[in-house]
Amino acid sequence: MSGTTRPSMEEIRSILADMARCVASDEDPTLDPVIRAGLADAFGLSGDAEAAALLRPLMQDADPGVARAAMRAVARLGDPRP
Repeated sequence: MSGTTRPSMEEIRSILADMARCVASDEDPTLDPVIRAGLADAFGLSGDAEAAALLRPLMQDADPGVARAAMRAVARLGDPRP
């Protein structure tokens, strides 16, 4: 991997935020539930408390696995709201 630059945490957060906005707004309703749950988990692990606002719509996802992942992520971020 010589010469390859790794993305910064800020770049990763930006990419994840863009993806989460698409999921939350149903811009791409074909996204697999595994992807939606993975995004929720990634945000939960990011430590970015502002991500909770992006995760809230996923807490109501039709797929129970996605909804649980979003709830877990919000809890990890320390957001006290249910």
